[in-house]
Amino acid sequence: MADKKQKSWGELAFLFGIALAIVLSFFPDTSDRTTPGLVLAILGLIVGFFNITYKETSSFLVAAIVLLLVGSAGLDFLPYIGDWLGTAFINISHFVAPAAMIVAFKTVIDLAKNS
Repeated sequence: MADKKQKSWGELAFLFGIALAIVLSFFPDTSDRTTPGLVLAILGLIVGFFNITYKETSSFLVAAIVLLLVGSAGLDFLPYIGDWLGTAFINISHFVAPAAMIVAFKTVIDLAKNS
């Protein structure tokens, strides 16, 4: 029962994190950019700890790599939508990077235990 409750918290954190990253991209000129980034990072940590199972690890890490690469691709130089799209993927990167770090650490620990 506790695993199911943890999974639901992780799912909610994931959905809220992605939604928050997209919503924040509509307000790129806020005076305090550290608070939204910190909230996204904390939600990413929650997702990394509670939402990704061992079976989902490889798929999640590949998806995280792609999202992080797209976030650093310089999409803000695209005409018309570049500013918004670049900001959205940077926010998503702030959310996905901590989750990927936790999942990668958990995977390394599991691999070390199995050797």
